[in-house]
Amino acid sequence: MTRNNTNAATSKGILLYVSRNTALTDRLSAITPGKVYRSCPLNDFPDADRHIRCIFCDAEAFHGDWVSWGEIRSLWQDVPIVVLCNEINVECAKKILYQGAWDCVPEPRGADEFELILNKISHYRQYVVNQQDLLASLIVSEQESSQKTTVMETMLDILSHDTRNVFLKLRSLIIQLPNSDLRGMILDSYEELYNGTQEALGYLKESKRVYSLPDLVSSLRLTENRVELKNHPHIRLASDSRILLYVEVSALFKNVLMNIIENALKYSGSGQDVDVTIRKFPKGHEIRIADRGPGIPDTFKQKIFDRYFRIDEHDGKGSGRGLWISRNIIEKEGGTIAVEDNPDGGTVFRIFIPMYRVDSLSESLARFSQWFQMPLSAIEQKAETFKVLVELQGFDLPEDEKDSIIVANVLDTLRKQKSSQGTKDIRLKLETLMQRNPDGPGVIIADDSLHVHYYLGQYLTELGYRVVKFAKNGAEALEYITGFDTDLVTLDCTMPGKSGIEVAKEAKARGVAAKTLFITALGDHPDFIEQLRRELPEGSYGIITKPFTKLQLISALKALGCAWSV
Repeated sequence: MTRNNTNAATSKGILLYVSRNTALTDRLSAITPGKVYRSCPLNDFPDADRHIRCIFCDAEAFHGDWVSWGEIRSLWQDVPIVVLCNEINVECAKKILYQGAWDCVPEPRGADEFELILNKISHYRQYVVNQQDLLASLIVSEQESSQKTTVMETMLDILSHDTRNVFLKLRSLIIQLPNSDLRGMILDSYEELYNGTQEALGYLKESKRVYSLPDLVSSLRLTENRVELKNHPHIRLASDSRILLYVEVSALFKNVLMNIIENALKYSGSGQDVDVTIRKFPKGHEIRIADRGPGIPDTFKQKIFDRYFRIDEHDGKGSGRGLWISRNIIEKEGGTIAVEDNPDGGTVFRIFIPMYRVDSLSESLARFSQWFQMPLSAIEQKAETFKVLVELQGFDLPEDEKDSIIVANVLDTLRKQKSSQGTKDIRLKLETLMQRNPDGPGVIIADDSLHVHYYLGQYLTELGYRVVKFAKNGAEALEYITGFDTDLVTLDCTMPGKSGIEVAKEAKARGVAAKTLFITALGDHPDFIEQLRRELPEGSYGIITKPFTKLQLISALKALGCAWSV
């Protein structure tokens, strides 16, 4: 071994020149000091000198049996190797020779060219280090995330299990009560609470449920005024036959549709319609949402699904995450989302969701018999009816797809029958309440929950009130308040069409003198209280926060100066 410029070791490491060409190594050493290796074998190189920054070698070094490429690589696995070739052979060397070399370059002709090569190598090595650090960080992050997800899933499973046990115990206690209106009221409350809890757990666990896609879409309530899509003045709904359009999705999918439809309404501008169309395709269903807004430039059509991306950076509305979240949820449902131009002007979003499928028609019907406590023969009869209806649609469907559609329709029908029976029972109870206290002070109860109608009606009739009307939304409430002479009005804050505050303001503007009692879950929220103070005269209203007791209701009536009796 011949050592040149023994002070070449620097904080950055040693440059090693591997070549038997003395003229080449002398030229390189004259430009930048380094250590030169001209003898064999390489493993004689001292351990103390193995801190190598870069290896330069010429192509001739690997000809014959002087030194092998593998030997270089085995001794310095992570050190960049630069093969020096004449300018004519550079491209050929890159394509054919020395796989794994950092680069094949012409011999540097001066210090500047040499330094340029070293700088490139330094940047490359820093890039590799950064990528390795990033990969290590991502691995740790993924492991931590996986651990947190496992813990959360376990906690949700425990919560779901324990909650079901509590509900089972609660129901067993309720059915032991004597048959009375109070028992029915408690049982109705139980059903509402159980269904709400299961839906909330479904959100957290991303549990899936079978839906008729047209029913799901038409019943969506947009954030503003909580109007269902089927009643929205600027939403035009269209679909293929609903009995063919079933999907199995999580509750989060509803949020996706609401986000995209609300965006379509926002960008379409005032008075413009948005078309929502549902169509059946061989392997799934498509929801087409078409607005008549300004459209999206082609350069942004894919970027809009990126996290934090907004076309107008100066638009302070939104975080730029809505479509990114929507796409992730849709893909988790096994679907896709795409965007294109609307031929009529504006933008079209196309969402594709796989159709609902079952493995066995007979096994599914047998499960329904257990779930709904109905004879299997009655359920099989429903299945036969839907089989005929599906065949009348005129589609040549595979048997497994036809069976899946039949199962979905039977399940949907059984659920609606159960829900309808519960609604029918409570409506009969409401009619009974309206017959009480014909000479008592009048009250109009406005809330979008039938159960709240019943609870309030029960309490208020016990206090001597006569229920004039039950209103299920803001528009009905305003119609009844201005159309009937009444002493008291109870209003929920968040109702479809008009909020409770909007109803109260309009009623006061029309000269309605009835006392107003807000009964809402927002009763103790500072923003709600402040809004009431701004919008309504002091002393003209009272507030009760749900849930409430009969004593709290009496106290609120006293504060309002309302008549009551036991």
